[in-house]
This record gives sequence, C-alpha cells and structure tokens, in this order.
Amino acid sequence: MNEEMICKGYCNVSKNQVHFNQLLPRDKHLPFTGEFDADMDLIAATAASEQGRLTFHDTFNRENLLKRFEAGQYDTNLTFMHKTEAGSLQYLEIRFRTLMLPGQTDVQAMLTILDQSEKMMESMIVKRLAATQFDYMAIIDTVLKQITMHNIKRGVEDTNPRKSVDYDEDCRFAVEAVVVPEDRQTTLKKMALPNIIAHLDQNGTYASSFSVMTPEGDRFRKTLHYCYLDDTKRDILMSRTDDTLQYQTEQRQKRALRQALEQAQTAQKAKNEFLSRVSHDMRTPMNAITSFSRMALEENKDPAIQQYLEDMISSGDYLLNLINDLLDIQKMEHQKLTLNLEIVDLHVLSNNVVGMLTPLMAKKKIRFTTSFNANGYSIPRYCRLDAMRVQQIFTNLLSNAQKFTEPGGAIAFDITVLNYCKGTARMAFVIQDNGIGMGESFQKKMFTPFAQENSEPNSAYEGTGLGLPIVKKIVDVLGGTIACASKRGVGTRMRVELPLEMHTAGETAKQPETVNEEALRGRHILLCEDHPMNVKIIEKLVAKKEMRLTVAQNGRDGVEAFMQAPPGTFDLILMDIRMPVMDGLKATRKIRACGRPDAKKIAIIAMTANALPDDISQSRAAGMNAHLSKPVDPDAMYRVLARALQG
Repeated sequence: MNEEMICKGYCNVSKNQVHFNQLLPRDKHLPFTGEFDADMDLIAATAASEQGRLTFHDTFNRENLLKRFEAGQYDTNLTFMHKTEAGSLQYLEIRFRTLMLPGQTDVQAMLTILDQSEKMMESMIVKRLAATQFDYMAIIDTVLKQITMHNIKRGVEDTNPRKSVDYDEDCRFAVEAVVVPEDRQTTLKKMALPNIIAHLDQNGTYASSFSVMTPEGDRFRKTLHYCYLDDTKRDILMSRTDDTLQYQTEQRQKRALRQALEQAQTAQKAKNEFLSRVSHDMRTPMNAITSFSRMALEENKDPAIQQYLEDMISSGDYLLNLINDLLDIQKMEHQKLTLNLEIVDLHVLSNNVVGMLTPLMAKKKIRFTTSFNANGYSIPRYCRLDAMRVQQIFTNLLSNAQKFTEPGGAIAFDITVLNYCKGTARMAFVIQDNGIGMGESFQKKMFTPFAQENSEPNSAYEGTGLGLPIVKKIVDVLGGTIACASKRGVGTRMRVELPLEMHTAGETAKQPETVNEEALRGRHILLCEDHPMNVKIIEKLVAKKEMRLTVAQNGRDGVEAFMQAPPGTFDLILMDIRMPVMDGLKATRKIRACGRPDAKKIAIIAMTANALPDDISQSRAAGMNAHLSKPVDPDAMYRVLARALQG
C-alpha cells in the first residue's frame, strides 16, 4: 500500500488524555499538550479548508466518540487534507479504534495517523481519467457471467443498474436500447463473452466499435475496450469511450481517399483513351505512308526516287518505333509487359542486332567491334528467351551509344559467359563507347520515363527519354540486372546481365514462319474498313496473293454483307475496330451470335490502329481470332491470314 506512518497515539477518551509517540515527526510546530480535546483542536487547525476543520472536529469530538462506543461503533476513520508547516498539502488518514480494557471503566483508544497522499493522488487521477476518458467502466465476472457498472459519466445513458446483473441479458437490453439498428447484430456477436475471451487469450486486449443514437436522433460512435483485470483471468475490465470525432475524421479521410482514387481512375481512364486515340490516329496515316512507300519502292527503279522512298520508310519506321515505345510504357504502368519465350539461336540473334546497327556506325565512321567470350565454358548456342524483347534491349543501348558518340569514335559490344549452372547460363552484355558521357545527377534518374539530360528543343541529341526506362523494365522482367558507369567527356559503359535457359545442340531454334502461298490463293476476304487509303492498301496486298476482296465501309455494312451472302461465301473477315455506325467489336459479336452455320467458324482478324493491351484483350473477348496492328506489315499479315485459313 502507498501509505506512510506519521505517528501513533494512546488515548484515554474518558479522562481527556492523549499521548503521542511521534515515530516520524512531520509537524514539530504543533505544541501537543497531552490533553485530548486540545490536541485534536491543534490537528484540526491544520486542515486545508474550513469545512475540513469542522468535519475533523465533529468526527473526533470526545462526546461523539463516546456515544459511538456506547452504540457499538468502535472504529472511526477519517481522511482529510492537511497543510504542512512548509505550506504543502497532504492527505492524512486518522484511524481511531476505541476499546475498554478488562477491569477498567475508562474508554480508551489507539490512534494512528498515516500519510495517504500518494494513494489518494493516484486514486483521484484514475477517477479523473475515468471521468474524462470513458463513458463508463464495468467489471465482467466470467464465472458468474455477471456485469457490474462503475464510474458512469454524467449525461451518459445509464441502461445498466449499478449492481451485478446477468451479462448476456444486459447486453441484449443495452444493444436494443441505444445501438443503431444496422449495427445491432454484429455488435451482439462481438460482445458475446466467448468471443471476448477468445480475443483476450490470443491478443491480451480487444475492442469493438458501433454507432448509437440518442432519443433526439443524434449519432455517436462508441468503442468498447476489454482486458483482464488481473492474472487470474476471471474478471474482465470493460470500458466504453466516445470516438465520434475520431470516427468522423476517419470517415472524412476515407471519403477524401475514395474521391482521390476515383479521380485518379478517371484520369487514368482518360489517359488510356487519349493514348488509344492518339495511337490510332497516328497509325492510320503511318499505315498509308509506309505501305505506299514500300509499294512504290517495288515499282519504281529510279535510284534517286528509291533513295527518297527509303528515307520516307526509315522516317516512318522511326515514328512507328516512337509509337511502340509509348505503348510499351503504357504496358509497364499496368504491369502487362509479358514475354513470348521461344528457343532462339543466340548467335543469329546477336548477328541480327549487329547487322542492324553496323550501317549506322559506318555512316558516322565509328569503329564498331564485337566479341564473344565463352570464358572456358562449353555453351550451346540455343537458348529460350523472348527474341524481340532481347533484341529491343541491345538495339536501344547500341543506338544510344551511336547517337552520343562523335564521328570517328569507338563502340565495343562484348558478350561474356559469367557462369553456367543446371542448364542456365548467366551472360554479361557490355556496351562501351567513348562518347560524350553522362553527368552524375542524370545517371540517378536515367531509368525514369521521359528523363533527358539534353532536353532543349535545339539540342543535337533529340529523343523521347523512353528507351532506357523500357530497357530497364525488360531486363527486370527477364530476371536480369543493368548497370551504368559514365563520365562526361570520357564515355559510357552499360552492362546487362541476363540468366538464359540454355538448350542442347540437338534442339532447333524456332525458324521464321514461311507463308503458305497456296493457302491464300483464291480466298475471298470480307474487309470492314472505313478509311479509303487503308482500303487501297489492303486491295493491293490481297491482289498480290491472288485473293478476292469485298469491302464494307462500317461494322453494320459488314454484318449485313456476311448475313446476305450464302454460307461459305467468305473465307475470312478483316475487321477494323474504330468505324462509324457500328464498331468492329460490336460487329464481331453480332456475327458470332447470328446463328449461321459458318458464323462460329469463320476467322475474324482485327486489323486496326488500336494497339494497346486493352485493345487486344477487347478484340479477343469480342470473338476475334487474331490482332494485326497498323501500319500493316505485309509479311506479318500474310502469315496470320495463312495460319487462320489453314485452321
């Protein structure tokens, strides 16, 4: 207990005598006389308030003490606030026990004075906290399954009497009385004693929240808190707090987060629609430029005109690569960058990359060297990878090296086998140049989309800032690493490490797919396309393989053309997506659902400028068999058509 003995005294109440044994004298200024009435008046005079003095005097008045003794009341205790000689306050407890010794007629007493300041202070703090922090507190007896209420705050509904009552019955009564209807069932389940005990045994504490409504219709948010009162785990201390302000704040924050999420989703949807529309609008004229340029290149043999056409095709390919980079960034943002893994001849792949870049190097008179170091390992030449994506990594890096290396400079492309374990080789691909190099600050953000070190409009090194972020993402998806070491005026060293699943010499790499010309010859194609230039291109390409073509200018006309023709008239449908009157997705669904015997079997191929991942998914979902993107690659188109026509 937090108590200290101040002094003890022996009293003869009948004879008005007292003798103090001051074990721990605190107030030496009190001139005790040995006379009971006088000394009690001295102690009473130290009370911190007039009311305290009167209460003390009334309690320890000798006449009152003798009357209580005669009535059989032998113990008299009083706690009062006492002012010390130094002016501080103490809580003193006077314990007074009257008795009559055998053979005596005088009423005697033992008096003890204790310092209860710390105990009283703690008690007041607990009471004050309970009064301010909690609506009420209660004790739940888990054995008797009873609840006893304590410290009910003024103004709080007192649905429970302050005596022990049945816990389950009290819960049902309280929930029905104050909890809002929509929370009653769940609140009763949470307040079930077995549920509370299970949570306490597992976590040590438990809390559950619900809403209450006053008779005036005001709503408040309340939380019940539970914990064991002591180690016996028989009694549970339950308290209820008002969390209305906190709950309202949290709800406002949740609403704000929901609104922000909805705005972000709306912005993302608008962004996707914008990219899809821009991609479509850019690819449509690009289709005409590159396709007609290639056709003209085949038909016109004038060297000067052929050079013009080749430059046009090269520029068109550059713009198409830019569009593809934007689409790749879109895929990466949606975590939709997937790999098309196949067995590839690594030597052929590296030779293809080198062959593509060698003319560019020669044009700037850059010394371009390559090397392959097996590092003592006997490595098969075939590996399983996504050839297009791996080629994209090194064409991007080598193109950058070529761009930022001055004429007459040097670029080295070195491939090294680092180790070989259980069918997987870890390969290092290093591209070293002696170009202009990069600053340290830019190297920290070089893999961030659209970041450029030389972004001024009149810079000699123009670009989009998409190449390196795309390379980094592809390397990550492949399970590899990329590192850069660069210094201004010295050059740049890019190191890519990739784990490649190797295959034995007996396995063959996937060979380029050849077009079965016979599968195309004489076939009848239904083209649904609204753009006249695109129609002209397809007419030329179809005629080149001796196929017939019927044109519908929108999706509705395409559906009607298919429905009005006898079954088997058309061998395949080429379907644009964005068309007036009826789009290609709706047209495809109508054809698939029309009930004709050939409606389910006929191949429908999307041929559209819509090339985002979602566009391809929507085409598949509508019932299309394949997806061709514009600008049309003639060889790719022939391969897809032949594959579809052969089943």
